[in-house]
Amino acid sequence: MAQAPAGTLSSRLGGLRRLLGDRVGFALLLLLLMVLAAASETVGVSMVLPIISSVAGIPAGAGKLGAAVDALRGALPDAYEMQILLGVLAAAFLAKAALSVATLTLTEYFALRLRSDWTARLYRHYLASPHETLLREQQGTLIHNLTVEPLRAGQGMALLLNLMNRAVMTVVLVSILLFVSWQATLGVAVLGGAIFYAMRRWSWRYSLRFGEEHLKLQQEVSALGAEAIAAGIEVRLFGAAERVTAEVLGRLGRQTRAEATFSIVKEMPVQMTEFVLVLVLAAPLVVLTSVLGIAPATYAATLMFFLVVAQRLLSNFAFLMSVRMKLLAHVPSLRLIDRVLRAPSEQENVETGARFTGLDGDIVLRGVTFGYGQGRDVLHGVTMTLPRGRTTALVGPSGIGKSTIADLLLGLVRPRAGSVRLGSRGLEEFSLSSLRQGIGYVSQHPVIFNATVRDNLRFGAPHATDAEIAAATRLARADGFIARLPQGYDTQLGDRGASLSGGERQRLAIARVIVRRPSIYVFDEATSALDPESEALVRDAIRALAEDATVLVIAHRPSAVAGADVVYRLGAEGVRQIGQLDEGLAGVGA
Repeated sequence: MAQAPAGTLSSRLGGLRRLLGDRVGFALLLLLLMVLAAASETVGVSMVLPIISSVAGIPAGAGKLGAAVDALRGALPDAYEMQILLGVLAAAFLAKAALSVATLTLTEYFALRLRSDWTARLYRHYLASPHETLLREQQGTLIHNLTVEPLRAGQGMALLLNLMNRAVMTVVLVSILLFVSWQATLGVAVLGGAIFYAMRRWSWRYSLRFGEEHLKLQQEVSALGAEAIAAGIEVRLFGAAERVTAEVLGRLGRQTRAEATFSIVKEMPVQMTEFVLVLVLAAPLVVLTSVLGIAPATYAATLMFFLVVAQRLLSNFAFLMSVRMKLLAHVPSLRLIDRVLRAPSEQENVETGARFTGLDGDIVLRGVTFGYGQGRDVLHGVTMTLPRGRTTALVGPSGIGKSTIADLLLGLVRPRAGSVRLGSRGLEEFSLSSLRQGIGYVSQHPVIFNATVRDNLRFGAPHATDAEIAAATRLARADGFIARLPQGYDTQLGDRGASLSGGERQRLAIARVIVRRPSIYVFDEATSALDPESEALVRDAIRALAEDATVLVIAHRPSAVAGADVVYRLGAEGVRQIGQLDEGLAGVGA
């Protein structure tokens, strides 16, 4: 069961300040506009009593407010009394309407700007999070956190401002009623306070529980949707479309029931306003007329004014209760944003360290041990040398840890034991930003962006010239198929490079890293999708790269690593050097 959040008022205000960031001034401006709108409404409401008494030709009633109204009427010219009062009333409500429109518009803008700020900060947070941290998260959940929760959290902030605005207005209306009749106001306050106290703790827990369930179900739906789209072929081939759809519908059904119930509960205070108002009106009428025997004509104007103000007060009170429940339902989204953004210790420090400008010697892994999480070690005591300016091949069965060695070289993970040295210095001495700038990495399944060929090639080198791009595509043997595309380098490639074959995507990815001219290349199964002819061409390109760089080729097929200067085999027994590969060497991928 959800509990009321712990912590002092100062800690909650600190959390609010963190979430607002540099939007605190904008929030204060919005609050000021809301207060001005409330003040304008107060002036307008205050004009109701003198207008009623003027139209009816009766005194405003006893009390300070009645005396003030009579004094106001006495100060106005008799011939223009009604026109002036109506003019003030109209001006007050016109000002209130204009301020309310401005407030609503700016509040919506404020929520959207907060959404933009938080989304940008979440993007930076996730992209700077350690590789292992992101591996533990579902992609659908991360996408949901980036796209949905910032909007809900922004709406929560807008609800908080509306709550504060209505709270100010409620205090003002209570003050007016105290001037009219403190006894009746006390009665209304006791009744409202009793209702609020009875519902306060229950509504708090229920609203938080609903918000947490809503967040959890939304994340699950997003995760299922992302998995179903990514595994679209498998879903079709296994005939699992109905099963996947049923899982999504099951969660959506739970969410629909929760939303419907919450809608009923949060609307109850609003819809009960008229009923409570009748009770508030009936009680004083019975007491004044039947018990005290006071003639209705003597308090008619005051009663009508009290009724007008009480109706607004009760509407505000019902609105406060309803908005409070909505706000509490958005609290889990605000907590999620705050929790994610308050985790600087988990962020990669990519700038600290010496600048990597190239190798001054061999790459040496000595006694490297690594494992993900609390599971078994993927690598244990691995020792190997990648000669500078040469091509090193690493072969072995799937799941044995070959790609983990690539992750270590890229600084995506750190060894639990042992060391990785780049020439004369340890890898950990270099800044990750400069290290990654100096390493060209091509994976088995490279990402091709929904952009033009030219934009994809410039993704890692935005200032590359057309001549540099052309040279890279020639070296990667990609220039031929690019020339055959409808618009050549300006051809739009579609989502994940859908318009290209697997081999074309691979060669384009290789050209993309060549554009950067790194001093180290890592090809992780980079030729796995190529036909023998294309593979041979790319292998020639890799050999050419080794003249100016150090190359690591990770592969299963013997043909992919043929001609390497040094070959290591990684197996359950560890890593061992097996010499130089010749074409057709058998058993390498076993």
